[in-house]
Amino acid sequence: MGWIDVYTITVSTVSLILGLIHQYYIPDKLDLKLNLSNYEDATILNDPQRPVARYFHVEVINKHDKKPAKNCKAYLVSLMEEGDNKELLYQNQMLQLKWKGYPFPMIDIPPNGAQKFDAFYVIHNEPDRLLLNAFADFTKLIPNVKGNKKLRVKYRVTADNFKAKEKGFIITLSNQLSNVKIEAAN
Repeated sequence: MGWIDVYTITVSTVSLILGLIHQYYIPDKLDLKLNLSNYEDATILNDPQRPVARYFHVEVINKHDKKPAKNCKAYLVSLMEEGDNKELLYQNQMLQLKWKGYPFPMIDIPPNGAQKFDAFYVIHNEPDRLLLNAFADFTKLIPNVKGNKKLRVKYRVTADNFKAKEKGFIITLSNQLSNVKIEAAN
């Protein structure tokens, strides 16, 4: 066996090892972010009066280039009025939120892909009332928040095969629809 054969075997082995490390040991990472157009106006279908609402979304990005994030779930884990440390979620219980345009509680996010969840929504003619698309049938779990105010919220996204990701945001409620917004917290 000559030095060229040894060199070829060594290079092939190192390439194989680096490929395996990249595929299996690159950290599984989810990221939460806002887009410039982080809301959409739509009619609420399950309401007989069919009001128009503004839905605000947070995008979840799978940063892994080979592995899908399996069975992702989105949660509201904290809700507080700005300047107050009183938790507004019932008994500090987090709420599972709905994915945009998807009726099931879990969703897969492909490698380098993204999905959005419904962070909150407001009805056009009542924009100072926070509404949530939550998987909850116990009404006390849904916070009753109304008025011109700023809210500190924290969302968490989990996946079966990725580390959970949490991120904080500021929601501004206003009696003027154009002033309602969500932005990343510092």
